Amino acid sequence: MRKLRSFVGAAALGLALSSAVVGCAVDNEDLHHWELTLDGPRKLNAVLSHDKYGWDLRAEAAMSLVRMKTRGGQRIGLDTLVAGFKSSEGSREGGLQQLAPDARARIIQAITPLLVEQMKQPLPARAPDGTQPPEPSIPYKDAAFALLSSETTLITDEAVKSTLRGAVLLWIQSNFEARIDNTAQQFGVEQMMRHPLFGAAAVKPLAQLVREDGAKNDRVVALISDLGDTETKKAAGEALVTLAKRIDSPDWLQKQRTLVEAANVKANQKPTPEEFKNQLNKYQEQ
Repeated sequence: MRKLRSFVGAAALGLALSSAVVGCAVDNEDLHHWELTLDGPRKLNAVLSHDKYGWDLRAEAAMSLVRMKTRGGQRIGLDTLVAGFKSSEGSREGGLQQLAPDARARIIQAITPLLVEQMKQPLPARAPDGTQPPEPSIPYKDAAFALLSSETTLITDEAVKSTLRGAVLLWIQSNFEARIDNTAQQFGVEQMMRHPLFGAAAVKPLAQLVREDGAKNDRVVALISDLGDTETKKAAGEALVTLAKRIDSPDWLQKQRTLVEAANVKANQKPTPEEFKNQLNKYQEQ
């Protein structure tokens, strides 16, 4: 009986210890919680870096670092993953840089389709007051560009590199006018376009944005002038000529005349014929 009690007690203790171990195991829920905690970057980097964790969990730790909200205007999660960060032990390389090449390649290959898919999120509609809500695809675009442009070569698989490059290029060229001045990005649109990764390819389709209602005609033309190949510059030149002819046309001037008259009525202004002519000329010049 005494032996039986000892056996039962030992078994119960074993089960309790086993439950404790399971309870302490790291899962996706832990990772997502750490995205919000002060010490989260260190814990997520530990999961990313340690080979005792499964590959799926390590890849999800990398994505948690990508998703992490900015802190003090700094994308601390992305820095922890790629660029490097400061710890109590001093400056450290980004988590991916600390990995052996095979492990790094495996994790980057795992997160690439996730980054690409998230970059496809549509631009949110403007609020009724005209403001643009935060764009959810930006952290993933920033992560993809950080991987591609890192001073330390992180991507050795040409297929992965081509996939990420194509996705970032498409992101840049889609909704260009709304994204060119978005300051929430770690890497701005113009900064990326001027990077050797893209160059002439980045501005290839932009000539079509040179139009009467174009919001960024000056920026588009400047970028094409600096980066475009001969064919793209020719297309932009033709678009500018078309735009100039349109602005000099009688029907365009009549349309603007109506708009200027309406603005004067709204402002309770009564300009003389000469003053009105100057208003119209100024509007045309702009």
